[in-house]
Amino acid sequence: MRQDTEKAKRLLKENGYTCVLCKASQVISSMERGVKPLLEFLDEEESYEGYCAADKVVGKAAAMIYVALQISELYTGVISRAAHEVLKKHNITVYYDEEVDIILRRDKQDICPMEKTTRDIDDIDEAIYAIRIRLTELQHINK
Repeated sequence: MRQDTEKAKRLLKENGYTCVLCKASQVISSMERGVKPLLEFLDEEESYEGYCAADKVVGKAAAMIYVALQISELYTGVISRAAHEVLKKHNITVYYDEEVDIILRRDKQDICPMEKTTRDIDDIDEAIYAIRIRLTELQHINK
């Protein structure tokens, strides 16, 4: 595991972040849940190419966003098989504590909506478009 990945993992665990990106002295972190912070990183006009990341839970949707961010290495506590496959396919080194068949919603009653959204999508741009639409729908439902 690269030094930046170790640092991201340590910051994730010590500070209660949901995701952390590290490259040398640069550190970007978030406490927001789900894929929202990853989309925010993507929307910033910054380059995250070559960054290492740490994230609590990575499903296929998050993995596809990490591919778009062009990170080089990722640590996660929990990863879905589909997410692992996406990252491997795009040559992103992955370290994890647990691999699961699929990511469930927080209440564990159903599949995570983002996992459902990307289940049959392999194109990164198409997936991100679908994720944004689904996130907007969910925000309207939860208001």
